Amino acid sequence: MLSLLCLLTLAGPALAQDDESELYMADMGVTAVLPDGWTVPRWSDWDLDAVDRAKTVQVHVEYTHLQVSPSPEAAKVWVGMAADRLRDQGHERVEMASTEVVEIDGRPTAEFELTYRYKGDQDAVYYQRSFNVDSRTVHLSATAVRRNARRAEEALATWDDTLQIEKPPQDLSALPQEVASEAGFASLLPPGWRAPLNGELGVVRQVAADAGQGSLDKEKCWWGMHPYPDGEAAVLLACSYSLYTGVVDEHSWTGMEQQMRDHFFKGVEVPAAERVATGADQRFSFLYTLPDVGDRAVRMAATPYDRGHVLTYAIGKTGDTGTLDGAIRAVLVSTTFDDPEGGKHPIGALQWMEYYWTYRKTSPVVWGPILLLVGFFGFIIMKARSKPSYDDL
Repeated sequence: MLSLLCLLTLAGPALAQDDESELYMADMGVTAVLPDGWTVPRWSDWDLDAVDRAKTVQVHVEYTHLQVSPSPEAAKVWVGMAADRLRDQGHERVEMASTEVVEIDGRPTAEFELTYRYKGDQDAVYYQRSFNVDSRTVHLSATAVRRNARRAEEALATWDDTLQIEKPPQDLSALPQEVASEAGFASLLPPGWRAPLNGELGVVRQVAADAGQGSLDKEKCWWGMHPYPDGEAAVLLACSYSLYTGVVDEHSWTGMEQQMRDHFFKGVEVPAAERVATGADQRFSFLYTLPDVGDRAVRMAATPYDRGHVLTYAIGKTGDTGTLDGAIRAVLVSTTFDDPEGGKHPIGALQWMEYYWTYRKTSPVVWGPILLLVGFFGFIIMKARSKPSYDDL
């Protein structure tokens, strides 16, 4: 039975280790130096399994995408992930014994302990340490039946000492909160959101692609993310879009909103947009709640500016719509434009005429010139019909 415990996760494609003592996991940039008395039945670019000589303790090394700073909130998520994995392996009564965020050799680390019944038969323990490397979060765990708990604790510390980190975590506080596009607009990312690191762009691209927005082009777009501890992320993405419309104000809103909805979502049931004041001049943006794409919730806003429209997307988990709604509204409010005239949307004379004739027929701008023309022609007709007097002759 003990040998089975040591092989809880020894499944899937792997490389067996015989003579090599340095085990490089390229996907996380970490090398494990094999301690004496340990063997590695499974090793890959993304994870590693090891067992001690007595086959009483199993160690596992893996990672999740994104550099998520260890915190009590993040630790709860990592505890849940570990507990789900134990349950999936057929173990019972999985419970959290302790969790804390500590510093180990100056490195912030989430450390926790789980207890469980191995296959419903014997009491067992599970220890884990989670810490950051560049663009990743590494998870190191050790598990054993209860009577070998001390060996598991010692194994966790031993393996932690052997791990050699290729690239240390980056300073997230140094990342700018303003994100800008070369297409002439910028915004401030709300609290909890940040610019992605280079090693995190793959996740951002995937989330954007899931919602049909796979392009990350600085000439047209800016982007930011809200990282989740499980390795996923919510994404904010704003891109320039070449669409020129007429006047958008309180008078034309309903008609223009229908035109925008027909343009972007023809044939798709999408609720009417919410009107959101944007930028310093409080111009109106069209904010749409789009149908979910799989497990992704999507919000889209269209904001007129001097080069067409800025399309802003908030894409994230369907269970986290509050975060998406708050984020896209905050971004719209903080939007600025590089244009010296404030990024005003260009409107031609014909569009102004159409606007007044369609939405402002009672405006003096419409009936004033008409009255002047009527008066002018009336005066001409009156003069033409009047008989010349003796004085005129």
